[in-house]
Formats: sequence, structure tokens, C-alpha cells
Amino acid sequence: MTEWQAALEKRVSAGELREQSVHAHGVFLQAMGHVGADLISQKPKAWATTLKKLSKIDFARANKDWEGRAMVRGRISKARSNVILTGNYIKQKLGLPLTEAEIEEEEKY
Repeated sequence: MTEWQAALEKRVSAGELREQSVHAHGVFLQAMGHVGADLISQKPKAWATTLKKLSKIDFARANKDWEGRAMVRGRISKARSNVILTGNYIKQKLGLPLTEAEIEEEEKY
């Protein structure tokens, strides 16, 4: 992720990333753990190619798609349902199918 590379090179602080993006928060990291496990099991030979699609996702906190998923009333939330909904959004963007439990969480959303 280009923003993470910028933080590594100290061109941007971790705090600035957290202010601007959802991918610098625990809800994203936890969701990516679930997404990554599914990705590797579903596409053991093509997971790296599929993962490149992350660059097409708008991780800005200003992106209204995150409200109710990674954010609740404009604040980052690491509640179980928010982790699942964040992962669902990422899986959909990567073209991965949702599990039955994930579909149930989408229906509640």
C-alpha cells in the first residue's frame, strides 16, 4: 500500500494515516486477517494477483462506504460486526464470495 510505504519512509506519520484512512486502524487489520485467510484458501495460486486489487479501494475515512462498516457515526469501530462488515466490503471489492455468516451480517446492515 503506497500510504504504508510513505509512513515507512517517514514522509507521513502514522497519526496522519489514522486521521485520513481506515487502513491504519485495527478494524482494517483484523478484517484483512479474515479476508487473507479466505483468499489464500480460495485462490492458493492467484492470491497475490487478487490482492493487488486493494490498490483500487478508496480507504479514505471521507469515503461514505465505510460508514456502518469500519465507522459508526464518523468514528472508527472495532466491534465484531464492524470487523465483519469491513471484511465483507473488501472481499466484494476483491471479487471473493461471502460466507453464509457474512451474508447474514450484510442483511442486518
